[in-house]
Amino acid sequence: MKKKLLIMFCFLSSIALTILVGFHYLSVQKESQYSTTAVPYIKMVIPELSKWDPEIARKYLSADFLKKIPAANFEHTIKALSKIGSLQTMEEPIFEEVYSGDTPDGEKETIISYTVNAKYSTVEAIITMTLLDRGGVMNVYRLNVQSEALAH
Repeated sequence: MKKKLLIMFCFLSSIALTILVGFHYLSVQKESQYSTTAVPYIKMVIPELSKWDPEIARKYLSADFLKKIPAANFEHTIKALSKIGSLQTMEEPIFEEVYSGDTPDGEKETIISYTVNAKYSTVEAIITMTLLDRGGVMNVYRLNVQSEALAH
């Protein structure tokens, strides 16, 4: 009886390990797929967005993003973000996740998320940037800036 349980445990463990290795492999494949497009885009966009100018920011934000926020709130948000100061340095973007699917109109889109640690003139921040890739054209779909300076 103990031998059967041990064999079953080993069999189930090997299946679980195979599944985990498979997910890791797929994640690495997806990450490498976007390392040549999304990472350079993020490295270009973060310094531009960090100028804290609403007009500059609008150039990089997706239409979906801009539809969700009224113009007055958008300008207020940019002004609030400017409390963290000017960008000093930023680390290499860290891949988080990717999702591919179709829009309700049948258009293909991919949403890619990265996290970037950045140092600003007044404080450090963690930036989570989600990009929208539609047919090779990227825009910022979501932007989240976490910093102690913004908590007050």
